Amino acid sequence: MKNPLQKFSLAVFAAFLLAACGSDKDTNLSADQARQALTSAGESLSTDLGEFTSADGYAAFEDLGTYSGAGIPLPFGRTAKEKRDPRIMVKDGLRQLRHVITSPTQNAKVQGEEPFDFDANWGVYEWNPSLEDFELTDPNVTYIQIEYPTTGSSTNDAVLKLTDYEEVELTYEDFGGTYTTYEPTIMVASLTVDGTLIATIDLEASYNSDTADPVFVDVTFFVNPYTLDVDYDDRSTTNTSFSETLSKNGSVIISWGVSATFGNGKGVDEFGDTIEPTAIAGFVQLYNVRLDAAIAAPVNQNDPPSVSIAVTVNGSLAGNIGVEYVEVDGILVEVVYIYYTDGTKQPLDEIFGDLATELEGMFG
Repeated sequence: MKNPLQKFSLAVFAAFLLAACGSDKDTNLSADQARQALTSAGESLSTDLGEFTSADGYAAFEDLGTYSGAGIPLPFGRTAKEKRDPRIMVKDGLRQLRHVITSPTQNAKVQGEEPFDFDANWGVYEWNPSLEDFELTDPNVTYIQIEYPTTGSSTNDAVLKLTDYEEVELTYEDFGGTYTTYEPTIMVASLTVDGTLIATIDLEASYNSDTADPVFVDVTFFVNPYTLDVDYDDRSTTNTSFSETLSKNGSVIISWGVSATFGNGKGVDEFGDTIEPTAIAGFVQLYNVRLDAAIAAPVNQNDPPSVSIAVTVNGSLAGNIGVEYVEVDGILVEVVYIYYTDGTKQPLDEIFGDLATELEGMFG
């Protein structure tokens, strides 16, 4: 059961990054209508992603990352291929946010292995170009305020204000050693430039006390007019879910989520192997296009999984998704197709090939 279900599910969700929601309807779209809707959604997404990464709030966080040494500010993205386990991606994203927020008060020395005392670091910290470092200029406040210049400014026109922060100390064993780490559980911050609010961060998280892995994460990263929402929940013994949504002024641009059900509970079997899910359900949404998938483990281990994948546009059926195996130079290669309602088919990468490359660079 492990290989067919896991391999197919990862291949499908990595290939698709399509998208948007709508109620179920009995009407079907013609192949031409479906192609037009899919192509239009892909072109629009490319524009919005470019505007998101060039937004003032995003650029201001990049500037802070440069001054603090924390690097790119976008959480939960640019994850190495071998680290696409949601637990690792979320954990790395949380640490990145922590580093961006806390490093100016500690001369960039705070990492996950060192504690950060929020109350003890209350104060206003200003970037001093002569020192090329942040310096404490006012300790008599009950928050942390970081002032620094945005690109092209000769003054500290950007102000990051951290009004609430908590973290937890965790001890875990790995590769025969015992380690201690400090991970954020609450973070509330706002960013203004010339007095105008352009970004906010609101984070809540909890962790497994034995492994230090996150078991619950709810993060909202607002960069006017865009909002990135990340949700992860691994608290149940029979279900794990993860979703990520980028919206603009309340309307979804791109969203995807996956939920894994473990009918026999999580853990390891009698052979020491990790128990695989008995069912996987997920969706990918792009504006008014939505893909819904359900994958169930086969009754017999050697049989393929049961797969149902449909694409809708404004709730009307545009087609179904399937995978065919094509022999190339003696090797079977997976090709993902959309089968339109008139019986024709088209490789999905013909529609979203360039978009997939852009998303790869954007979200890892």
